[in-house]
Amino acid sequence: MRSFFKVLVGISILLSACGGGDPEAEVLGTFFSAVQKSDRAGAERVSLAPFDGKPESWEIVERGTESEAPFQLADLEAQLESKRDEVKAQKDGNASYIGDNSDTYEAYKRKYAEDPSAPFQGALATFHQELQERQGRLAQLQADSDQLALDVEALKNAATLSLSTPVDTSFEGKIKVKPLQVRVNDGSGDKTYTIVLQRYELVDTEQSRTPTPRWIVAEIQPHE
Repeated sequence: MRSFFKVLVGISILLSACGGGDPEAEVLGTFFSAVQKSDRAGAERVSLAPFDGKPESWEIVERGTESEAPFQLADLEAQLESKRDEVKAQKDGNASYIGDNSDTYEAYKRKYAEDPSAPFQGALATFHQELQERQGRLAQLQADSDQLALDVEALKNAATLSLSTPVDTSFEGKIKVKPLQVRVNDGSGDKTYTIVLQRYELVDTEQSRTPTPRWIVAEIQPHE
């Protein structure tokens, strides 16, 4: 089903169109109006994604199928805690390995200081290989931990924006996802974007309350 919604941003048509009971169009109207006015704070109140340029007009040309996914903040937080424990264990293990081989480590450092490009031989080569593998494992664990921390923060920010209330692991529920194909004219011609909306339908189990969710702009992808 194709649905068309066109409005000139920044004039009275926008206000009347956004009052038509179409929540998907309403959030886009609010977003594009703020972008057109260079109102960054206003845009960030409804969108996690920026938009380059100043739209003169826009229209929804196609609405994708709405889907849903579980809200997994508690699971992500648990994964993050576990990964941080792994990072600590690897750091401690690396330190113990160096401490247990302190004489070799000192010789290793001297050899490296003399000529960083020279190959290691014998016991130093074995030590070097083991140390490199340990440091590699630590680097990967740290990268995984950092990514999980970013994922946790991003999920919290998105849910908080949709519900207009701080969100933590006491919240449970689902995320509604709605992709839209949107044609935008920024004065240089029409360009088409996939704009993904999200709505967080969650219950605060600790406070026994259900905040009212709203659609937010989660992602904006230009078409080639």
